[in-house]
Amino acid sequence: MCPDGNVTQCLIHTNQTAPRGVFAIKFIEKILNGEELQFPVGRKDVAELRRQIATTLLRESDDLTNLCFNCGEENADDSGEAELTWVFYV
Repeated sequence: MCPDGNVTQCLIHTNQTAPRGVFAIKFIEKILNGEELQFPVGRKDVAELRRQIATTLLRESDDLTNLCFNCGEENADDSGEAELTWVFYV
């Protein structure tokens, strides 16, 4: 466990299975918000941090309902007829 919940010291002593991505995202978030660089780092805490990150990403993402899942382009054809183009990956 990290001494006194100090994330900086915790990162120095973590092993390869540590949730470094979660910590990196939280560091960036705290720096951008001008907050203190300290947050809980226990297993349950990391699970909650992951949930918060996922919720924020879903809440703040753009509406993708009109975009092609393959190319990401929006269908600009207003004729009502969708043109179907097959894409094959070899």
